[in-house]
Amino acid sequence: MKSHALTPLNKGEVAVALPEGSPSARGSVIGHFTARFMPALRALNAAQKSGPAFRFTLLLWALMLVVTAFPHLAHATDLLKTQQQDASDTFGLQSSVMRWIYFAEIIISVVGFIKTRNPLVFVGLVIVLLVTRAFYGMIG
Repeated sequence: MKSHALTPLNKGEVAVALPEGSPSARGSVIGHFTARFMPALRALNAAQKSGPAFRFTLLLWALMLVVTAFPHLAHATDLLKTQQQDASDTFGLQSSVMRWIYFAEIIISVVGFIKTRNPLVFVGLVIVLLVTRAFYGMIG
């Protein structure tokens, strides 16, 4: 750090310590980033574009992009389609999981009410009922 200890400060001035040889903070952060890494990126691009490995990699990336953008071109079958009814029976609106969540929330609310004697504990029961009904409706 460069120190200007011998230079007196006038009233109202502030002393600032800057690293030696640092460039001034002009321009934006993006400008500094591109200026710092642009020579390396140019050299990397020139080296990559000249080789056949780059063309092969570019071809694979283009193929992945096409399959992602147009999934019907992949001709994939849904292997879990037969399991949709099982998932709906387990996690749907009339499922046993939902029933057990309701029972557990009722018991927790009653125990919480007994401990605190605060009827606002039952607001949590209503919230759980509404949220599970909405989310399980989306699932099933």
